[in-house]
Amino acid sequence: MNTVDKIVGTWISADNKKSYPFTLSLESIITGAQYGKRYALPVGTESDQDVENFVSEIQNYVVNDNRKQLAEQVSYPIKVKVNNKVTQIENEDDFIRNYNKIFNENFKKVISNAYTKYMFVNYQGIIFGLVR
Repeated sequence: MNTVDKIVGTWISADNKKSYPFTLSLESIITGAQYGKRYALPVGTESDQDVENFVSEIQNYVVNDNRKQLAEQVSYPIKVKVNNKVTQIENEDDFIRNYNKIFNENFKKVISNAYTKYMFVNYQGIIFGLVR
């Protein structure tokens, strides 16, 4: 690995009779995106590191239940899923009131274990803590 976005090597069969050179490169599905600026088009930032730092901050708020700080980062109104029902959150007070319903223990666990690097990104935005 010469860089974080490219792996070059040779695959060798278990019996050592065949080998093939290979190259794996980090690519984006977004036209015009480039390494180091993967998040630039959907969120308008100059640096991936800015986005990753912001997501780390959000992750920290959730892990430590810093509801007020997290509520201050949200643009309202937002729609969230609570008890399998879409609910509109109008403001910071509404967000804080519904915090435990939005961030249940399972969701907080997913967020606390998620990586803040190499998040999924497309023209609609960025997904952090993708649950499958």
